[in-house]
Amino acid sequence: MPEQSFFSRYLTGDRKNVWDELQALGEIVEEPLRSDALAVARETMRRVKINLELIVHRLKKLGFQFLESDGAFVPVQFHTLQFLDDFEQQWGTLPFSVRAWYECVHSVNLFASKTISKDLIQSLDPTLIALSFYNGSNLSDHLSDNDELRWYMHGITFLSLEESLTEVLETKKKFQQDWAAGKVDDWTRDYYLKNKIDPAVLTVDFLPVGMAMSTCEPMGFEVGMAKADCVISDDDDEISFVDFLRGRLLFGGLLHGHCARNQLYDYLYIGKMPNHLQVISEVVEGLLLF
Repeated sequence: MPEQSFFSRYLTGDRKNVWDELQALGEIVEEPLRSDALAVARETMRRVKINLELIVHRLKKLGFQFLESDGAFVPVQFHTLQFLDDFEQQWGTLPFSVRAWYECVHSVNLFASKTISKDLIQSLDPTLIALSFYNGSNLSDHLSDNDELRWYMHGITFLSLEESLTEVLETKKKFQQDWAAGKVDDWTRDYYLKNKIDPAVLTVDFLPVGMAMSTCEPMGFEVGMAKADCVISDDDDEISFVDFLRGRLLFGGLLHGHCARNQLYDYLYIGKMPNHLQVISEVVEGLLLF
């Protein structure tokens, strides 16, 4: 009896093991394994796309106001598919999960933000405001007269492939100018010379996604390796892209944020809201497992 393909195992529910095993293989270049791995990636991101559409719809119904209502989730554009092929030919192979992501998703901006002063909070009818900290304390007790609270989800932002590439190339070209003008620090210059890296040659080995870690370092995708998935830094954690999406979309990790004083809170919403666990339950109910 022939061994089951990774794709058939994925469809029968062995999702986590399939991704772990594919990632452990390193680069995947031989057929039919390559096509099998790509099929898994495409099915995964098809489900992610459906989930994103549901999440955005449900959050809007709950009263969430996105920074860019029309840009919260933008599905793939027709021209992007050709741009994706051109990108890989010119700049290098993308991990299969990232390739499949761009085949389904153009861009995502699941952040929402309101600036709310202490005076405004205190002026509101307490029956019309829902404030929830993990310690259960009242928000206004933690704010000084000069503090502002910025409300946002612990959301995700992913630039389009075009935007990411533009950002990388602009940064590289600025570096080339600094190199030519002698403005590069000694350590960087020595590193380039020691490793025989020509700064005049434009390369793309990293695509920023539009989010940053607490260190202000950008989060992004690696380029140039035909792997099933890639590692995406999330502060001190190094997790795979697929696991990152699972944590944010399937397990309620999307609905957390920070206030101006760096205290973790569940949500801040002007208007009568159900409790936080109920909100999460409503948002993630029935999402497709991936």
